[in-house]
Amino acid sequence: MNPFYRRIDELCVANGLTHRALAEAIGVNEVTLSRYLTGERKTQLAPFMAMCHTLHIEPDELYRTYLYANMERRVARYREEHEK
Repeated sequence: MNPFYRRIDELCVANGLTHRALAEAIGVNEVTLSRYLTGERKTQLAPFMAMCHTLHIEPDELYRTYLYANMERRVARYREEHEK
């Protein structure tokens, strides 16, 4: 589980929300939310801001976690391709 996914899980628990409830609150379906969390799909600005509002977190704080998770995935992919 990447840092972004982990942080969203923590915030959902703290706010008493399921992923389904979060998805509804930000106007996406559960599959789309799952793809945002796993990094399969880039999070669009409107759902990201809605997520911050719903989870009571400042956008810059959550964005740092999002960027870190993306870089972590890119480094892992690079190592797989170049360190054989």
